[in-house]
Amino acid sequence: MRALFLFLLVICVSTALGSDGCADGCEFNTQIGECVCPEHSQTYSKSCDKNPRTGKCKTGGGGCFPGSAQVMLPDGGSKEMKDLQVGELVLTGSGHFLPILGWLDINHSKTTNFLRIITNQSDSLSLTESHVIFRHSGKQDSQEQVFARDLDVGDILLHEASGNKAEIIKILSETQTGFYAPLTASGTLLVDGYLVSCYASYSHYLAHAALLPARTWPGLFLSNGGGQEGTGAFVTMVKRMGDFLDWRDN
Repeated sequence: MRALFLFLLVICVSTALGSDGCADGCEFNTQIGECVCPEHSQTYSKSCDKNPRTGKCKTGGGGCFPGSAQVMLPDGGSKEMKDLQVGELVLTGSGHFLPILGWLDINHSKTTNFLRIITNQSDSLSLTESHVIFRHSGKQDSQEQVFARDLDVGDILLHEASGNKAEIIKILSETQTGFYAPLTASGTLLVDGYLVSCYASYSHYLAHAALLPARTWPGLFLSNGGGQEGTGAFVTMVKRMGDFLDWRDN
């Protein structure tokens, strides 16, 4: 009798989870090794609410990376973005480990929309729509900056952690709590193994030039260097100037 009960229990659980071990309505993604469920994420749509003045998509303000995003450390290990401290060394696009100078923006509790980029590598990447990432360009085997929302399935990213080119196979929308925007001297870093910019909403090179004072004197111009929530006064001023000159992307 007990054996029959256990058999029926296994059948019920298997039916509920599906043959792939995921809950009903979820799909097991072999690239990332976990279930993707519609209630937590959905296929990304490029339709957007446009700013009537600029004609560009409104992205709802700041952001960058979720707290669960991983950066690479000199000892070969990794650390979640939410646990990073100013001064810690992380791997950057320069190929060197550089210190976190401070935070361009940081919030531990705000519900934030992210894009989850799934590739044919084992790592996926989550970042906000207006964040700058580097995409492989076929021209002279180089890289080009692009806003995350302009990525398409089939695009090639630079998975610097493995040295491989990673093809995008799926793009999902998801929400997570909190967002983190660290700054390094190179203006780049590796997040979940992928080469990304430290900047959002602006061209990478324009933002890098505009934030030269913050990179040179972070203690003076990054007033939230201690991890306090919000955007520092200097970064806020740069954003307002960008709004006035219509240089911001959103």
